[in-house]
Amino acid sequence: MTDLETRKTFLIVTRDKTRQELYAYVINKHIAGAQIFIAQDGVEASSKMTNVPPHIVILDYDLAKISGPQLVQLILKTKELEKTAIIITSIPSEDQYVDQVVTGKIQMLENAQKEKEFNSCLARALNFVSHGDVAEYYLRFLAPKDILIKEGETADYVYIVRKGRLRAYNLENDKDVTLGFVEAGEFVGEMAYINGESRTAHVEAVTDCELIEVPIGTLEHILFQRPSWSKALMVTLSKRLKSANKSIVAGT
Repeated sequence: MTDLETRKTFLIVTRDKTRQELYAYVINKHIAGAQIFIAQDGVEASSKMTNVPPHIVILDYDLAKISGPQLVQLILKTKELEKTAIIITSIPSEDQYVDQVVTGKIQMLENAQKEKEFNSCLARALNFVSHGDVAEYYLRFLAPKDILIKEGETADYVYIVRKGRLRAYNLENDKDVTLGFVEAGEFVGEMAYINGESRTAHVEAVTDCELIEVPIGTLEHILFQRPSWSKALMVTLSKRLKSANKSIVAGT
């Protein structure tokens, strides 16, 4: 089973001190207990990756001694790094790394100086790392405005919010209508588990979010094993019922 509390290790590979400081700041801001290493060039990065395989490598494409493309190929070919995600901070040609971009192993950071863009890449890279092992449940990371659920989709997962806040809404006549907010400690997407239907609303992150993602097919087994999660589900359903009742009363 994936250890949800494993400290995440990052390797930042760039000669630019401004970027080093920005990436380290964003990582520490959003990831509790992160372990961060810095490398100035490809040779130093290769040595550090061998000693401590990182969960995520953030690298410039233009590096000394061993170039960015060579370092990426080294990561892709090394078995010990097969679960390592890569964020490339300058864009190579569009036809490179198509398969790895699709799977989420590689993220392309177009503007290396913007915290918001880097944070979004970081969330997607963490999702790849979390799903690297076969497990009963995984961690899911979202940056603000990231969409977790879309109305009408087939439901494959139920989520428990560990950190952050999300908003549920519908689109009615092209208008965004807020249905409510989901807070830490609550379930989201649970109605699909209960009624077996497709998603009934859109859900997006309001803040940085960390969720536990549980495949619907394993939820009942996990709830039996974890009474605290069963209690959280009951609390969530109670909140939804109270909200629905208030809406009915307000409409009468």
